Amino acid sequence: MKPAARLETVEQAEDLLKTVENHPLKSGEIWNAIGMTWWKQFVNAVEQKDLSKIGAIDNADIMEKGRGGYVMRPNLAERGEYTLVPEPVFKTLRETYGVVMSERDVVRCTVVQNFLKQDLHVEVYPIYLKWRTAYDPEVREIKVQSSMSADDFVAGFKDLAAKAREGIQFYVDHEGEKKYIQIDADLFLNISRDDVIVVEWNRNNSPKSLFGSPQKEPETSSPPKLPNTAIIKPIPLKPTTRSSGSSAMESDDEGAGSGSPSPGKGYKLGVCGLQNLGNTCFMNSALQCLSNVPEITQYFLSDEYKKHLNTTNKLGMQGQLAMAYGGLIHQMWSGENYSVVPRQLKNVIGRFEPRFSGYQQQDSQELLAFLLDGLHEDLNKIIKKPYIEDKDANGRPDSVVAAEAWEDYLKRNDSVIVDYTHGQLKSTVVCPDCSKVSIKFDPFCFLSVPLPSRDKMTLRSRENIVDISECFDLFTKEEQLGEHDLWYCPQCKEHRQASKKLDLWKLPDILIVHLKRFQYTRWYRDKIDSYVEFPVRGLDLTDRVIDQSGKSYVYDLIAISNHSGGLGGGHYTAIGLNGSTWYNFNDSYASDIQDLPNVKSSREAYMLMYRRRNMNSDVSNGNGNGVAMDLDTSMDSNQ
Repeated sequence: MKPAARLETVEQAEDLLKTVENHPLKSGEIWNAIGMTWWKQFVNAVEQKDLSKIGAIDNADIMEKGRGGYVMRPNLAERGEYTLVPEPVFKTLRETYGVVMSERDVVRCTVVQNFLKQDLHVEVYPIYLKWRTAYDPEVREIKVQSSMSADDFVAGFKDLAAKAREGIQFYVDHEGEKKYIQIDADLFLNISRDDVIVVEWNRNNSPKSLFGSPQKEPETSSPPKLPNTAIIKPIPLKPTTRSSGSSAMESDDEGAGSGSPSPGKGYKLGVCGLQNLGNTCFMNSALQCLSNVPEITQYFLSDEYKKHLNTTNKLGMQGQLAMAYGGLIHQMWSGENYSVVPRQLKNVIGRFEPRFSGYQQQDSQELLAFLLDGLHEDLNKIIKKPYIEDKDANGRPDSVVAAEAWEDYLKRNDSVIVDYTHGQLKSTVVCPDCSKVSIKFDPFCFLSVPLPSRDKMTLRSRENIVDISECFDLFTKEEQLGEHDLWYCPQCKEHRQASKKLDLWKLPDILIVHLKRFQYTRWYRDKIDSYVEFPVRGLDLTDRVIDQSGKSYVYDLIAISNHSGGLGGGHYTAIGLNGSTWYNFNDSYASDIQDLPNVKSSREAYMLMYRRRNMNSDVSNGNGNGVAMDLDTSMDSNQ
């Protein structure tokens, strides 16, 4: 639908919003960025059917002076601080309302297909790479696109291409360590914002090594590739300070102290920071949380995982993700490193999930969900998944239907991730017309619980403190499906706005609670920064589990993923329990902290990882038998 040249009626404005929703991405097309302050004003005016008070488009809240003019402020979140609209839509809005300052408020972005040829996206932030030649120490910048091919990239060095189109080689200089890189699909995955690309070629037909030092012509044609994991050599552990390489915010964490090396070793096993590769604090936070799950970490440290690599699973990553994660865990738990660079793991993640391939701030829960799902499929012992017919309850007892659904699930999914992090929910849907009841039992890996909206807060939560029990109440509360989320009734043979209720049926040994702080509407999202109060020891969910098997579901906290600040400019950190000591992980810094109270209140807690008491302390080998644990993680001593 082509938007009108000018908006004269509310109906035309509503059609324009539909165009924004439904317009497909096409390579090479232009989209425009609009600050959320103005966009909210416009959307609210359309919803209220009054277009009379809309002012000129003003992007002052998202723009700043930069290279040769105005550029977008860094680390802004789409739908949080800005939105994107197709250029024809922007032209209509501009023609109707005007702009305050054209050189600042007309923000054009291009739709590109990334180098991996897997997705289309609007490239909001241009990529600037630092580079220099092997013969000149001056560092310069080159603007590239993620859609560039290898030939395009080489041709971008115009002053060098004329001299040496053939035989040109590229190295990455990371903190003084030079490694050869291939100009291929991994180009933008292997380079972080702090790296400097070193360009070398043969001058006067004379073979040169890096920085022009003469050397004998090598016998092999390919220089060495980057190692799996780059290591930062040990340095004395200092008290934690905020990382200068990321937008760290003031935290409500407990007071920080200094780390304590283990006797005879450089550092305590597992107390290891992760270098920020450029807005990768979200990934570091998720990795630190998972690293502090003792059973899963021991599974990787013992190399059990190598026996279960599934390289043929079409839903997996040919075992590459599991290998990269296993390599990183070995480095983090070696006791030899103050911090490590998770470059190889980020490369693999970005290769298979392009939204994580760049250096934009992302969501730690979304990253952890992708990582756990990928590890599961890479380690899934089911080589050929059987077809399982979807069955309804049809009046059978819940215990029978639930057991059948779980057995069917395990016929297709069998891994250490399922063993420890997957549970089961009961879903009850009722048709409002014929009263047809549909009961199903579905697996889950995260409990994504909502926070109460301000108009539904209890007396205590009106003080801006929400007890986590309120979140569980909301999760299991019956609700009516929305107009855009209709349920197909097999009896009416029509889509209905049914009622739906979720209940906890089976909880995993490692329970991941995701606090849904980010609220999504049709057009934008906001963050709920209420304090949430949750138990550190003794989270008892036994009475909330409706399965009458008599199993106890009492949990102790082992890790927290924290998010501080706003949607785009915020910062992720983590807190993890190692043995009997809590540690704060802030990118490359790790330090012990004061013992957490029995009940903690935090406005930053975003993901909570709990470990069930009295669980089998053996690590799964995929057969349910396990291997002995030897991590220093006496979790149950904290009861």
